[in-house]
Amino acid sequence: MMSERDMKNIPAEMFEFTRRDEKIHDEKIQTKAIGYFMDAWLRFRKNKSAVVAFTLIVILVLFAIIVPFVSHYDVNFREGYYGTMLPRNSLLAPLGIWDGGKKSVENQEGYEYLLSIGEETGRPVIMKEYDSYTDSVGLTYHTVRVDSYQRVGYAYLNLTETEYNALQAYQDETGTQVIYPLPATHATSFLLGNGGANFWYKLKNEANTTTGGAVLDEAGNFIPNYLTSDNPDKANYKSLKIATDNGGADGNTWFVYAQKNQSGYKVRVDYYEYFRYVNGQYPSFIFGTNAYGQDIFTCLAAGARLSFLLAITISLRRHRGLLRRRGGHGAGARVRRAGRRALPGGGHPVPAASG
Repeated sequence: MMSERDMKNIPAEMFEFTRRDEKIHDEKIQTKAIGYFMDAWLRFRKNKSAVVAFTLIVILVLFAIIVPFVSHYDVNFREGYYGTMLPRNSLLAPLGIWDGGKKSVENQEGYEYLLSIGEETGRPVIMKEYDSYTDSVGLTYHTVRVDSYQRVGYAYLNLTETEYNALQAYQDETGTQVIYPLPATHATSFLLGNGGANFWYKLKNEANTTTGGAVLDEAGNFIPNYLTSDNPDKANYKSLKIATDNGGADGNTWFVYAQKNQSGYKVRVDYYEYFRYVNGQYPSFIFGTNAYGQDIFTCLAAGARLSFLLAITISLRRHRGLLRRRGGHGAGARVRRAGRRALPGGGHPVPAASG
């Protein structure tokens, strides 16, 4: 701070005369005025965290809105045979990417079981073989990449007569084999192989606890073990037959494709083809399925829609509640203040006289 002595020593040339009637004011800033929203936008763009969060929210909103229009499934879809499927994209699968496959180590019997499914369907279950080895006790193991969709193989179904005839008509119209011959062991309640539907070959062990080990011929091939009959149209089956069903050596031994029961017919179907028959496309789940066979991709979108709906609903209710409270406080306070001014004694109620 300058002392009085220092102030007296200020040179005269540092002073400047001014007019008494002259107004002194700050210089006007020569910039274009911006509104509230533009100011908010400029501040938002500078906040990188807010931009990233907003981008993620937009992506989630678009995901929740678009998925129902592009997905083949809804949240009510369930397919038990295709439970816990691995993610598969139909466009990328031929490139070996996102193909529903998984690396697995199988013992010899498990390996033969997987090979047998591929041999009968014509669609390999084993996508790639890495190596094999024999351990110290003589057991052989194979490291392979397994197609989780083709591993399902076959399944037994009970169809009504109408459903049975409709499926035969579909086979005749499309030339696609869906119903396959019943194994001779079809009455056994196997614990594995979809109840034994995949055990179309001769087994080393036909007990219901078998693990699928095969009896092979001298050339190392599977030996078919289908149920046979001398009636080529057994159970009123008059549709496509597999190539080896030619009447046998005697010309009178035919495979049986169905068995009459109380509800209609018991059949054995190639479930991959049956899925297309029922749903119009082959099974393919971009995010896989859960244990109930629900499409995870569709379920996530449904969950996102519900979350956004709840968030918006709760926000609107809170906003309306705040507006009501503010309005109530303002109007109520004015009424109460006016009432107090009208009361004698400075706003305090006067008790009624007794007696």
